[in-house]
Amino acid sequence: MCIVAIAWQLFDELPLVLLSNRDEFLQRPTELLHQWEDKPVFAGRDVQSGGTWLGIHQQPHQANHQDGHQAPQECYQQNGRWAAVLNFRDGVQASSDERSRGALVTDFLTSDISPMEFARQISLQNYAGFNLIIGDSKQAVIVNNRGHAPMPLYAGLHVISNGQPEDSWFKTEKLRGSCAKKYCH
Repeated sequence: MCIVAIAWQLFDELPLVLLSNRDEFLQRPTELLHQWEDKPVFAGRDVQSGGTWLGIHQQPHQANHQDGHQAPQECYQQNGRWAAVLNFRDGVQASSDERSRGALVTDFLTSDISPMEFARQISLQNYAGFNLIIGDSKQAVIVNNRGHAPMPLYAGLHVISNGQPEDSWFKTEKLRGSCAKKYCH
């Protein structure tokens, strides 16, 4: 099952540490982590629907060398936006008229509204069950379409899987304990 661990604003030098494992729907064709040519997104890509399960905003641009003799070098600008989505395991199958949950990640990364504003404007009924965690350099928010209203994440360690964010599953508790032991002394 999919799982995400987020250390949000725990470390001064690393305000975001995000670990993720996507291990469902393995038969779906995907592309590896890369800079997308059609959007300012750095992520893996779901070939079937075009979205992603985890990514950051990254915009390529050309930088010239100081001496003027070398060719322009491609560089990347990031604006601090990141997002991850997990499916919600409740036994309800996705229907063919629902939008891809991966579009939520892509839509957020390519928008310029705050995480909370984005979370509040999602048409929740248009998607199969999901947990969406989105953030920028100032704020992180979690929302799902199974009764969990948009809520800012407090500074700390958050481990989220396929149920409600506060649910205690064996896998979430095991990862939370491992992360806390290793990084939060």
